[in-house]
Amino acid sequence: MPTDLASNRTATLQTLAGRLDAVAADWQIIGGAALVLHGVSDGPLSDIDVLIDPPGAMRLMRLHGLENQADHQSARFRSDWLLRPDWPGVATEIMAGFQIHSAAGWQPVQLPAPLSLDMQGTVLRVATRPALRALLLRCGRPKDLARVALLDALPG
Repeated sequence: MPTDLASNRTATLQTLAGRLDAVAADWQIIGGAALVLHGVSDGPLSDIDVLIDPPGAMRLMRLHGLENQADHQSARFRSDWLLRPDWPGVATEIMAGFQIHSAAGWQPVQLPAPLSLDMQGTVLRVATRPALRALLLRCGRPKDLARVALLDALPG
């Protein structure tokens, strides 16, 4: 487990995992937080991105009084559910029904089973390196492609 996660990030990830597991959701961490958990840092971590299954998103909304903030305004990305809980710690975005626009139109993002990582007794579900790499390539923004290069530079 990388040790460069600040204590508030560690606490946020542990709390997040507990709340997601409490609603029996299928979920996994993606984006910059997943990079850090794989041992790569591309700068300060501004938020934690999570993909969750739609039933889990609905249970999480009911249990915590969260509002679906999905607005489908982005030309590149959209989610059927976008939850931004106002929980202490690092900002978190929880997405269900996540899609990426390509030449073929809107394409759903479906990742294989996540990697389980232990963080001080809490199991974090993190996109595997190959799944994260493929997702970043699909996202295709300059920051995503730079992240692919960082993943590719990891040993093994």
